[in-house]
Amino acid sequence: MCSLLGQQIRSSAQVFSVSADGDPHFVVHLPRLGENICFTIDGEPNDVLRLVDDPVRGIIVDGHLMWAPSKVGFEDHSRTYFDQLIFSMEMEGAGPWVVTVSLTSIVLEGEDRVMLPVDKPGSVKRRDVKIQVDDQLRAWVMLRRDLQFLVLFHHYQHPTYLQLSHLGIYIASGQGLSPRTKGLLGQFQHAEIDIVRSKDATGSSEANGQEKATTGELRWRGEKIPVLLQTKSLKDTVQKRHPGNCWLVIKAQVERLVNGTYRDYVVGHN
Repeated sequence: MCSLLGQQIRSSAQVFSVSADGDPHFVVHLPRLGENICFTIDGEPNDVLRLVDDPVRGIIVDGHLMWAPSKVGFEDHSRTYFDQLIFSMEMEGAGPWVVTVSLTSIVLEGEDRVMLPVDKPGSVKRRDVKIQVDDQLRAWVMLRRDLQFLVLFHHYQHPTYLQLSHLGIYIASGQGLSPRTKGLLGQFQHAEIDIVRSKDATGSSEANGQEKATTGELRWRGEKIPVLLQTKSLKDTVQKRHPGNCWLVIKAQVERLVNGTYRDYVVGHN
């Protein structure tokens, strides 16, 4: 049993470094600045997205997208959720070990094959790989002592037509990822990103009584990307969601942020 798995993180206010949840919405925390970046990627059903790729540690995390109904009036706009997450790690002398998290179970394939249900607490440990479904039915996946992911299972008692059961993934402790890590989530773990607020965007009231929007510029890898400060519902710790400020990267600028097109992150596309 691994009852202490995630205890340090769960008992503290440690902020998650990067996350992907919803359809999917990405949030990047910038600890040096005390700021957050938000962006959305429109996926295609049945695509598998490369979320983390660390060639030094031999760690890969992929997410499978499922179809979700479009909003009324936006029928030509696709919506997707994660319904499966696949964690792969090269193990010395044993080849890759794979942890597959779905809406109904967690399967670890390594020295043997072990399955955990996700509707009750439980845990499994093999070498450095530890998995736990805690009392709140959240899954903690530890691939190394300094690398831990949190997976949330979203279910609805009385769902609307837009609400489907889905998964959310959070890098709870990412120090174990090397600086060479790529992927939609992984590339941000060691990123040195700066945000510069526009001098003429102070949030002061204009003549019509409306508050002026705060804009800025995100600077990273030689790019200068316009961003807009907004209030979002953030899930950045083990605590409940809360309103918080987030610098929004609009969809037209997301490819500049992630240094590639959507297809560059689809597994098997290249």
